[in-house]
Amino acid sequence: MKPAGVLALIFLLSGCVGTTGESQASTPHPVGSSSPSPSASPLLPTPSASAPPQTDAPESPETFDKAALIDLCLEVTGPDFGSPLSPDRARAVIERNESEYPWFVLVPGVAGGSESLAYCTIGGTPSEPTFLLRGAAAAELEDEIRSWVQ
Repeated sequence: MKPAGVLALIFLLSGCVGTTGESQASTPHPVGSSSPSPSASPLLPTPSASAPPQTDAPESPETFDKAALIDLCLEVTGPDFGSPLSPDRARAVIERNESEYPWFVLVPGVAGGSESLAYCTIGGTPSEPTFLLRGAAAAELEDEIRSWVQ
């Protein structure tokens, strides 16, 4: 009789876990409401309500650091140069603006014997960055490139 009770309890708990996952995926906003679903007990929404903020919190644009932004920009613009860019990381410029791509990155350097720039606007997260503008240009085009971002 005890094994049957244990199996019934496991079956009941596995059904509750599946229901909670489906409820969370299909309706993320009602987590704070008092009744997310008629079949869920009041104790189940509390743990699932705390899980999404923990996974989303580290994934914000503020977690990019200067070195990572420079590396990302150099990585995506490398093929845009006719010859490899020798970047001057110490003179790199990183500016934050209010947009979907909040990081504007300019990395000066020398490519093919000429002063050049790698430029990028970066959004997304450190693990999944996105780019709106990216490219290689002659250093004298810096003001024009900046006008595209403003």
